[in-house]
Amino acid sequence: MKIDRMLAMILILLTRKRVTASELADYFEVSVRTIYRDIESLSMTGIPVYAEQGRGGGISLVSEFRLEERFFLKSELNDLIAAVQEIPKITGDANLENAVEKMRFLSGVEDAEKSGEPVVSCDFTGSLRPQEKEMMARLSGAIRSQHQVEFSYQASEQPKRLRQVEPLRLIFLHRSWYLQAWCLLRGDYRLFKIARISDLRVLSEHFDRTRRMKDLPEASIRNSKPPVSLELLFTPAGAEGVGEYFNESDFRQTEEGLIINIEWPLDEWVYRFLMGFGPELTVLGPPAVRDEIARRHREAAVNYFLNSGKT
Repeated sequence: MKIDRMLAMILILLTRKRVTASELADYFEVSVRTIYRDIESLSMTGIPVYAEQGRGGGISLVSEFRLEERFFLKSELNDLIAAVQEIPKITGDANLENAVEKMRFLSGVEDAEKSGEPVVSCDFTGSLRPQEKEMMARLSGAIRSQHQVEFSYQASEQPKRLRQVEPLRLIFLHRSWYLQAWCLLRGDYRLFKIARISDLRVLSEHFDRTRRMKDLPEASIRNSKPPVSLELLFTPAGAEGVGEYFNESDFRQTEEGLIINIEWPLDEWVYRFLMGFGPELTVLGPPAVRDEIARRHREAAVNYFLNSGKT
């Protein structure tokens, strides 16, 4: 609509000192003549916009109209661009990509590498496999079009089940991407890890996303299993970098090494995580957990021995 284009033009002129008519025409996908008609309309409403012809000319607002407190400072737009520009690449969401391009145009920056020194930068390029990226794009489209989706889901320590859901939003939590949705099977809001979704289908059934979003709970990953008190002994070599996973308030330095006492819900992920430290970690307690870790290491050693001669 013309009014939307004119409002956007004012925002651009408030942010950038001067813009050519051809730049605005390309941006709004209209003719240069239409841009000049919009300028005339803005002038008639009292907005002090003017155009200068020739080399170095362009469309501007008179200096008195420029506000010290603008809608966005250039540095603020650069930070926003740096923080969100990777999201459209992951989700394949054309709306988000257009929004990023609009912010880049407002800031006067041609590409992200020329946007100065942003305070925040995000890189999600390694967080998804190619098939998961394709799935994210389809889920993003289903969310915007408000279509139900159906997929097979492999929950932790549970058999794969078919789920039909109303997709609400995509969330990055704890180094992984999740779909937050209303699950028709459970009759409640649920989080689904993208890596565990397969056989995705976008259905013809519509839903009211606005209604669902009103009661959407805060996204969090909760483990329903009760916490277990673990006592872990790390060798000096294994202790390097454990602050990435544990709180220093749980540390206790001894002659044998670094002892950490924590309470975690005991599930398959915990076993795999602890085994990842190999010989640098000894589980001191509880005995059942220590014995299970030892059993798994023995089984792994047997597997390596039996397959050592195979190519």
